[in-house]
Order: sequence, then structure tokens, then C-alpha cells
Amino acid sequence: GNKLVCYLLDLAYWQKVRHAYLEVRQSNNGAIRLYERLGFEVIGVRKDYYPVDDVQREDALILSRELGPNIGRG
Repeated sequence: GNKLVCYLLDLAYWQKVRHAYLEVRQSNNGAIRLYERLGFEVIGVRKDYYPVDDVQREDALILSRELGPNIGRG
């Protein structure tokens, strides 16, 4: 997962994208750790975004980071 995300962030940077945003299920601790290691920070919450079952819903965290060259290499 790390290599794929780094590749896509590098590709976006070279296409002149300067900020990346993503959403992740609040309970997805593995993905949150990955994104934080890559420099993403939580900037907001989407309340009740993901369905859990017919009644319950789960929040989504909104993360962001600035892009630069060679995202995953240092």
C-alpha cells in the first residue's frame, strides 16, 4: 500500500497538483497510520459518512497534505 500511495502522490505532484485530500473510515487504524507516516494530517470529520449496518453509521476522517517531489523517499 505504501509504494502505491507514494507513486500516486508523486504522479500527482508532477501533474502540478499541490495538495492531496482523502477520506478514511475512522476505525481503519492501519490506513490512518499509513497516511500519517506519509505526512497527512486530519483536517476534519464527515459525521455519519460510512454505513455500518441498516441503522448505524461511522464518521470519516478527512486528511490533507502538501505535495512535493519524491513523497516516499525521505
